[in-house]
Amino acid sequence: MIPPLRRLSDQPTLYLLPTIIVVCIALMAFVDQPLALYCKSHLSPHWEGFFKVLTTLGEGWGWYAAGSGAFLWGWWRHRPATRAAALWLLTTLLGSGLLVHGLKAILGRSRPRLLFEQNVYGFDAFDGLHWATQSFPSGHSQTIWAAMTVLMVLRPNCRLAFIVVGCLVSVSRVATTVHFLSDVVMGGFLGMAFALMLRDFFLRRGK
Repeated sequence: MIPPLRRLSDQPTLYLLPTIIVVCIALMAFVDQPLALYCKSHLSPHWEGFFKVLTTLGEGWGWYAAGSGAFLWGWWRHRPATRAAALWLLTTLLGSGLLVHGLKAILGRSRPRLLFEQNVYGFDAFDGLHWATQSFPSGHSQTIWAAMTVLMVLRPNCRLAFIVVGCLVSVSRVATTVHFLSDVVMGGFLGMAFALMLRDFFLRRGK
């Protein structure tokens, strides 16, 4: 029998949410601005080029394509475990992505560019309809950690490598001054939490 999705109140991962919120508030108050200014003025062109290439791993289209391909392969080869894993990845990406983009629109946090060019820093509620005010949370961090969490569960022997990839992509968003540190912390947490919330439901479908 396929287990139902558990209630939000039964999700242990969500117990970390208050702690993550406090951490993000502390980063916003004491770390985000000086770190962004430091990266803007000290990052060498070579490292900037490296991180700009690396950050493409956080773009959603590649992971959606991989998940769709895996699902079709599992369907063609009659492998329910592969289909279930692919659906888990796709659902995690879509669900956490919709949540992140909704928060971006509602919170309207200014990106580092506005800090550099106009000395603007903070939130403008319900004004996150433009790229410049869609900083929090980071969509790339949400995407990469959603994907890496799924892969860590499916391939635990490669867990360290997946953690390194997730961390590097998250760092790239800060190093290239597209996001503040608190943006990537919250985005990464939401991607990871969504994957873990759906884990049991989809993995048991593949048995």
